[in-house]
Amino acid sequence: MDSQTCVHVKLPDGTTYEQPTGIFISNECRQSHDKTVIESINPYTQLPIASIARGKLADVNAAVAAAKAAFGGWRDTSPQDRAKLLNRLADLIERDVEILAKIESIDGGKPVHIAKGPDVLASSACIRYYSGWADKIKGDTIETDPDTLNITLREPLGVCTVNVVTGFGNEAGQALTEHPDVKKISFTGSTPVGKAILKTSADTNLKKVTLELGGKSPSIVFDDADLDQVIEAVNGGIFYNMGQNCCASSRVYVQESIYEDFLKRFAARARQNKAGDPFHKDIFLGPQIDEKQHSKIMGMIQRAKADGVRVVTGGTSPEGWFIEPTIFRDVKSSAEIMQEEVFGPVVAVASFKDIDDVLEKAHGTIYGLAAAVFTSDIKRGIRLSKMLQAGSVWVNNYNMISHALPFGGYGQSGNGKDLGSEGIEGYTQLKTVRFSL
Repeated sequence: MDSQTCVHVKLPDGTTYEQPTGIFISNECRQSHDKTVIESINPYTQLPIASIARGKLADVNAAVAAAKAAFGGWRDTSPQDRAKLLNRLADLIERDVEILAKIESIDGGKPVHIAKGPDVLASSACIRYYSGWADKIKGDTIETDPDTLNITLREPLGVCTVNVVTGFGNEAGQALTEHPDVKKISFTGSTPVGKAILKTSADTNLKKVTLELGGKSPSIVFDDADLDQVIEAVNGGIFYNMGQNCCASSRVYVQESIYEDFLKRFAARARQNKAGDPFHKDIFLGPQIDEKQHSKIMGMIQRAKADGVRVVTGGTSPEGWFIEPTIFRDVKSSAEIMQEEVFGPVVAVASFKDIDDVLEKAHGTIYGLAAAVFTSDIKRGIRLSKMLQAGSVWVNNYNMISHALPFGGYGQSGNGKDLGSEGIEGYTQLKTVRFSL
């Protein structure tokens, strides 16, 4: 890399590192075709970090062409060699865990100590998990008659897109979804954009699409639940990453008999979450990721207040792009903050009478990404886990995602699955072969 595709960045703790600023294509870092850039802003200081290449159509075409040219060699690489390469990548991530966590922090506002685990080390663990799958992709043998041998083969799709070109959605993103040589798109983002990607796929080459979209995930708290456990789980479920989490516990339904006690204890716990410099070890909350997101969240908070929704705690922005952990109570099912994804540290709480009542409320949105049930009655937990229309249901815990388990939503929270063996299947296609004997 040269000075045109790399800059030296000084971190808040005095560490200096080389930050690539180009687009990585054909094993080299390049400037964008028209040399335009995107300014990366530190959400905490609101100051620029670096100018990153702004990829557009020409850059997407170059990236896809390079991937297509390399596909044959990768397809024919032995499973053992693929596993070695994946493990080598995991080794490098773990070697550089400290600097990678700090980069994630200055770019997104997440506290360093949190970025280190759930982001960086979880990534290397996931890569190691899939390295173990390299030699376990298999087909089947199917008996039909004595004179025929029938087998199925699971083959790679070809060029798939996760995120290879830095750029804006209406430029790089649109070019990727329209490209005829891209065989699959894996997208995480809003439901409206996910719908647009599906439409583009239908209008172009019918590429496969995996969508992990919006969520309005409910936590259901019964009166026999361990409230200490519940409070910790729900606090982390909504306020982790400042609420910027697709499966955040942004709706909480609490049985009537413990409703007031829950609200009192939940508010007290929310106030204990420390906000501030993401490089400090005792900080749980950093700023929202950018000014646009901060303004969107505060707008939703102000509209809820104007509509008469009661605030238990929070509801203000003390400084910069920070937002206090905010709890609303007695929220009607029709309210905006109960229906729409806030993607911020805002939770809507309401009471319920019984299972039928809470199921109706829990199913009252277009989403179905995740849900949680808190109860000491395991039979009730199992029953609810079967009845809830959500891709993931957690019983007496929240947001316990494992790379070994499939993850994906119901309804307008998306389609397809990431993680687990199901995640691999989404990048393959099945071929049937018949031999006459």
